[in-house]
Amino acid sequence: GAGIGVTPFIAWLESMASGSNAQTSAEKIIFFYCARNRQEAFFIERLQRLTRRISHVELRVLLADDGELLTPEEIIHLMDNCTDYSVSFCGPELFAEHLKKGLSASGWCQSQFHHEIFSMR
Repeated sequence: GAGIGVTPFIAWLESMASGSNAQTSAEKIIFFYCARNRQEAFFIERLQRLTRRISHVELRVLLADDGELLTPEEIIHLMDNCTDYSVSFCGPELFAEHLKKGLSASGWCQSQFHHEIFSMR
């Protein structure tokens, strides 16, 4: 989740944390929260509280001003070069395209990229 794009993921995490989500599984989920800096990471505490309650979700906060950028290479590394995973993304269109292009170059199937379709004016 990047920018305001984190909000659908907050709803999803709240559902999992309350136990009302039928999709609670043992599959590991790595949740990346991307923001420009700590001041713009408005939801960090809320995400930390939620992910502490869900054992199979790992939160990674990346702050661009600190040089922490989410790259396709980082995702590929974390997945141990496995291509059997999906990515759900909500954030800026150019960011989505960069991730999708880089992931697919590694042999990963683009149909596993789930992206919210919206555009900020």
